[in-house]
Parts: sequence; structure tokens; C-alpha cells
Amino acid sequence: MSHLSHKDRDSNYRRLFADELRLAEAAKQAAEDRSLSQAELYPLHQELAAQYDKLLKTTIKLSRISDIQGKTLKEQEEAIQTANDNLKRLEKLRQQLIADISHELGTPMVAVQGYVKALLDGVIQPEEKYLRLIYDRVLTVNHLIKDLFLLSTYQANRNHFDHQQIDIDAFILSVEDKYAPECERSGIELEVFKGVDGSGSAQEEMIVWADPVRLDQVFENLVQNAIKFTGAGGSIQLTSEFQPKYEGARLGHWFVKISDTGLGISEEDIAHVFERFFRSKEAKARGIQGTGLGLAITKEIIQKHGGEIGVTSAPDEGTTFFFLIPAELIDKCENAQSKILGGL
Repeated sequence: MSHLSHKDRDSNYRRLFADELRLAEAAKQAAEDRSLSQAELYPLHQELAAQYDKLLKTTIKLSRISDIQGKTLKEQEEAIQTANDNLKRLEKLRQQLIADISHELGTPMVAVQGYVKALLDGVIQPEEKYLRLIYDRVLTVNHLIKDLFLLSTYQANRNHFDHQQIDIDAFILSVEDKYAPECERSGIELEVFKGVDGSGSAQEEMIVWADPVRLDQVFENLVQNAIKFTGAGGSIQLTSEFQPKYEGARLGHWFVKISDTGLGISEEDIAHVFERFFRSKEAKARGIQGTGLGLAITKEIIQKHGGEIGVTSAPDEGTTFFFLIPAELIDKCENAQSKILGGL
């Protein structure tokens, strides 16, 4: 009844008090019919019926007010319950975060402490392999602290983004040049596809307004993930294309898809891949290193650019990460002229 109109609610209340209203109307009618024969008694009866009618109407109004107040109280109760649930969830996340930080920082620091103590006690000699182990553990801690700070500033909206006009074809070419040598060394084939879904004519180019440093970090996280989880003989496919809002439109989205033929992710883990400190069971089982913050940072960067990110995967069938960022097509000649004029 909370979604009914005022007229519908009034009809419901009148149905609810139908008998009382009928009796009141009958009493009034009886008083009018007999007032001519018993002048002294029936005027009082008529007044009584009128007062009873007013009482019924007042009762209907009070019932309506009670219904509205009940609805308001229920909404307030639901809002309080939602806020309470959110507070409990945040507190649980805070406790989990502290536990995760303690564990992630504690593990490498315990190793560093053990090696340094062994060196001081003369149990081991200051050989390069031990110094290298200590150095690697310290680097792990530094990376963890840096990623935590970066993620916190993103989530608190305290990180400045330097949005610039980026030529996507040139940007993707730089990504290919950057990661092709590493893929080759790892025995992984890197394939890059551009403009598959109608990126316009040869006279047009796709651009986005974005922070190039942050975008570079997105590809660093996604491509490096693909390399880590794909063995020699596997492949990585990077697809970059323009998806118009409707056919022929010059406004739309830059769609990027990075697929690998690696380990894949279980259905149970898929829902958690963008959570901070999350590492899949496959990664832990195979001893693949990582802080578990890269994908959480990637998601924040994409969202700060007004985009969305997602993932599909299955164990032993590879993984595909994809994201969308607002983009547009522009004329190459006009863009070149504007760059020349801007440089004068």
C-alpha cells in the first residue's frame, strides 16, 4: 500500500470502514426522513449521526497518518540497518587490511632479520647470494609500501591525474615495443590487434583524454600479470579498438582486451581478483610472487578515467582482462594542424 496513490489509499480506507460509513449514512437518512413527525427527538438524532460521521472521517485520517508514519519508520529502520551493515563491513575490511599488511610486511622482514642475524653471528658469510636475497626482500617491502600508498591516495581522491589527449595507435605501438622483448625472452608470443571493431576511416584516429603515466601503469599490471601466468610456448593477445555509441558515431569507448593462455583463475576466485592483497590459489600454489595490489590499483585508475574493467577466466584455459574508457574519433589532418598551431 506504500506505493498507492492518495486516491487509491482513500478508496482502501473507505472499503475498510464500509460498514461504519453505511450505518452513519443510514442514521442521517433516518433522521431526515422522521424529523417531520418527531420534531424534538430527531434533530438530536441527526446531530448525533453527523458527529458520528465526523468521528469516522477523523478515524480514517488518523489511520492514513499512521500508515504514512509506519512507512516512514520502516524506511528509517532500513536505512539505519544498511548503515550498520556498512559499518560492520568496513570494520571487517579494516581488520582484514591490518592483518594482511602485518602478514605481507612481516614475511619478508622476518627473512631479512634472519639473514642479517646469521651474518652477524658468522653462521653465513657475506656472499653475494645472501646479500642478493636480503636486497630482494627489502625491494618487496618497498614495492608493497609504495603500492599501498598509491592505492590509498586513489581511493581517497588525493591523487592528481594529468589528463592529456592521447593518440591510441601511437600509445599501443609503444606498449608493443615495451613488452615484445620480454615476451620473446620468456618464449611467449605477443600478438597485437588494432581497430577491429570499426575504428573509422584511414583519415580518422582514436583519442582519449587520460593520464599517460597512469595508463602505462594499467598496461604494466595487466601485461606483466599475463606474462607471469603464461608459460613458455603460450601466447598473449592485446586487442585495441574503438566502439562507437551507435553506428557512425564519433563518440564511444576505447575497448582493450588482454588475453593469455596461462593458468587461468577458478570461478571461486574470479569475484575477488580486484580486491587488495588478493592472490589466487593458483598463484600461491606455484609460488608466483606479487603483492596482490596491482589489480586493485588498476581498477582504481580505470574508474578515475570514467571507465569499467572486468575479467573472464577458467582454470587451465587462460584469462582475459578487458576495460572500457571514453574515447572519440577525430580527423588526422585537423589534429595535426591543431598541434602545429599549438606549438607556435
